Amino acid sequence: MDDRYNFYKDQYFFELQRKQNLAFNLSIPIGFLTIIFSSYAYFGLNIHILVFNWSLIPIVILSGFSLYFTIRSTYLLRKAFTGLKYG
Repeated sequence: MDDRYNFYKDQYFFELQRKQNLAFNLSIPIGFLTIIFSSYAYFGLNIHILVFNWSLIPIVILSGFSLYFTIRSTYLLRKAFTGLKYG
């Protein structure tokens, strides 16, 4: 009986530690996304391009792709952080 108790107690603490490690590992992507969104805000507020220029087209296209993938990664990170059930 005592061996099973120690085994289950060790398993419980192992899983608890694993859960805490998973939550801690999500803080790095959250920090990166915070930096990316703040850079979007900075460039969005400080860019003053009123003249149409051919060099503007690739910048707008690449910015659109970047914004799309940033929003998608934010969604997937939120889903990983809150949407998964830990049993």
